[in-house]
Amino acid sequence: MDAFWIMDHLDTKPQDALSWADEAFAWFATPIGKELLGIEGWDETGYIADGRGRLVRDAQHSTDGFWTADVEIIFFRIQRLEPVLS
Repeated sequence: MDAFWIMDHLDTKPQDALSWADEAFAWFATPIGKELLGIEGWDETGYIADGRGRLVRDAQHSTDGFWTADVEIIFFRIQRLEPVLS
């Protein structure tokens, strides 16, 4: 995984706000996915990033205890934490 791969996998448009049905399903499915199936949402990439953005909608609190904020990216910089050994 490199910086270009990470940049290519960022959304280019804001996602639609969650409907009440989406929120109800997530309330039920998130704990099951995390606890019973061992699904984790974050992976170490070996990169550090910094950026600036504009909030698109109010932050949402999820059932796993995280807050999610959708932003329009104005500036984004990403760099590898360690040099790549060849």
